[in-house]
Amino acid sequence: MGKPVIVDILGIYLNSMFPDDFNEASRAHLSVLIRLISRYGTIIQKIGKIQKPETPTEVFRNLIIPYAVTIYGKMLTSFRILNGYSIEDIIPLAKGISNDQFSTFDLTRSVYECFLQSSWLTSRYITDRERQYVTSWSTIRAYSERATLANVRGLKNGQLEDEADLIIGLKQEIFENYNEILLDDIRNFGKDKYTGVAVWPKATKIHSKVGVSKYHHDYFYKIHSIYSHCEPFAMMQVSYAMDNEQDVNETIALAAPYLIHFSAANLNYLGILFPECENEISNSVDGFKEVIDGSINYLAKESR
Repeated sequence: MGKPVIVDILGIYLNSMFPDDFNEASRAHLSVLIRLISRYGTIIQKIGKIQKPETPTEVFRNLIIPYAVTIYGKMLTSFRILNGYSIEDIIPLAKGISNDQFSTFDLTRSVYECFLQSSWLTSRYITDRERQYVTSWSTIRAYSERATLANVRGLKNGQLEDEADLIIGLKQEIFENYNEILLDDIRNFGKDKYTGVAVWPKATKIHSKVGVSKYHHDYFYKIHSIYSHCEPFAMMQVSYAMDNEQDVNETIALAAPYLIHFSAANLNYLGILFPECENEISNSVDGFKEVIDGSINYLAKESR
């Protein structure tokens, strides 16, 4: 995977025009979304990865940055789908514009997962000691997943052996130096029967900890999981779309608001860890702070 390409998409897009069939609400949603994408690009460029981190917080910052990069990439792709992409981009001899509402469900769910994980980590682990602990826990989780995948494929090599030794060392470090934090996480998330550390939490365990109400989580997760898992209801909807012309404004109305709310609320938590981006995150001159505050308030509601 190459380095993410960060572009001034806002400057480029504002020189173009919305398609004629977009209504006022669609134009408003996509205008906010493109501003968020541009803001993420600016922030990612500004913070950058620390090549030789020395403190627990510097290591932790490097742990969080990939979440922001992933959100940025998913938002770019989502915007292109919602704005309509030319089939000629893919098949030169084909004509037409596609607004693929079904792919946006997968992309939006991924943005949601990144938002939850990033915001929970950033708000839960504040001190250098806590960040050292969770970095070790995250490393155990990552290497354990690679070991599981390698085992399924029957792969063995020196790197996997080194990582197995590292897992043992990190577990011992956690048991000896961070036992009270570990026990608290085990109480909240359960104990991993293979590693002895806490189970890495899923969305159902952490959505409330970053201000997402049960109402919004349950509704959002249900409908987006149906499409991600290709459940019969989702396939029924795809079949219907094959036989009936779709309203692009309905597609945008379904997908854009949650993309906006998740990515905007995540910026609020990024500000905890990256205070140098306060101007980009909290700037009230261009109304951006109102977008973030509005998203946080919306996600906290127990109804629409």
